[in-house]
Amino acid sequence: MPDDDGTSLSSKISFLFGTVLAPSGELFTPRTLAAHIQERFDVKISHTYLWQLRTGERDNPTKQHIEVLSSAFGVTPAFFFADDEEYLARVRNQVQALQAMKTTKVDALQARVLELNDAEPEVRDRIAQLINLALNLHRDGGRDEED
Repeated sequence: MPDDDGTSLSSKISFLFGTVLAPSGELFTPRTLAAHIQERFDVKISHTYLWQLRTGERDNPTKQHIEVLSSAFGVTPAFFFADDEEYLARVRNQVQALQAMKTTKVDALQARVLELNDAEPEVRDRIAQLINLALNLHRDGGRDEED
């Protein structure tokens, strides 16, 4: 089970599953990620094993699995080992922003996001929240959560 501070392997993998889009434009599932890894990297990894990593039932992936997971999700392998909450928050914000840009194809925003590395953490967090809101509205076809 993911821990409360978000530093466990399972919480990191759960975050990526809930954020990163597959080439199809949908969120990865363990099954679609396993197929993607097999096709793109020629590495066999079962969807069951991916589910076990996500839920914390397994927590010691091989070096090869960390490498293909980081490539598939677009993060560095260091993300899976980090326990610095500020670093993890920064990486999570960057992943969310990039996924929002992919979904909405906002190139101008992409250039501006790269300038945010020196911004205050509160500013980056607020921008990430706004991007997530825009992403969720886009996914829901513009419907508000209360609709």
